[in-house]
Amino acid sequence: MKIAVFSTKTYDRHFLEKVNVNYNHELVFFKPNLDENTAILAMGFIAVCVFVNDQLNRETLEILAQGGTRLIALRCAGYNNVDLTAVSQLQITVVRVPAYSPYAVAEHAMALIYDIKIMALLKFRGVSYETSSTEVEFVPKTKFLIVTLV
Repeated sequence: MKIAVFSTKTYDRHFLEKVNVNYNHELVFFKPNLDENTAILAMGFIAVCVFVNDQLNRETLEILAQGGTRLIALRCAGYNNVDLTAVSQLQITVVRVPAYSPYAVAEHAMALIYDIKIMALLKFRGVSYETSSTEVEFVPKTKFLIVTLV
């Protein structure tokens, strides 16, 4: 099956390609979010795989349907970004993650705390360490650690 994967990050590509070894789907990865302006990229794809920031409003869905898309796979549990009336009328099937592990939020919080701990240690030692989502600043005089989530 030819599948357009939108809102792709490096880790999405890594894990989807790894799992796809067993299924041999033709995965084509797109970095931009799916919306009415980027839906044309899915022309000729039977399925699209989307995430939370993709906008599947009526206009986007009509473009997808005209291009031959018949399946939308959500990489998330929520579906508030999908016009359910439009998908029903356009006869497009939507599938989603039914639920996350009850421990997922706690595990993610622990990973963030660990990341901040590592950044704090590096900053304290004078090593510059920044990520795209978090910045840490150590103020020696006050011994404060300033964490900014960008």
